[in-house]
Amino acid sequence: MMKSIGIGLIGTGFMGKCHAMAYGGVKAVFGDVMAPCLELLCDLDEAVVAQKARQTVCTGK
Repeated sequence: MMKSIGIGLIGTGFMGKCHAMAYGGVKAVFGDVMAPCLELLCDLDEAVVAQKARQTVCTGK
C-alpha cells in the first residue's frame, strides 16, 4: 500500500496555508490512510512559491 499521495495546492495566502495545515493533520484525524504530500505549489509570485516550497517537508514517502 502507498504511504502517501501527492497533492497540489493553488495559492500560498491565508486559505492556502489553512489547507496545507489541514493536509498535515489528515493521518492524525483519520488514522491509517495515505498521508497527503505536497508535490506542487502554485501562486502568482514565483519568489513566494520558492520560499514556501522550502518550508514544506513531506514525511509520508
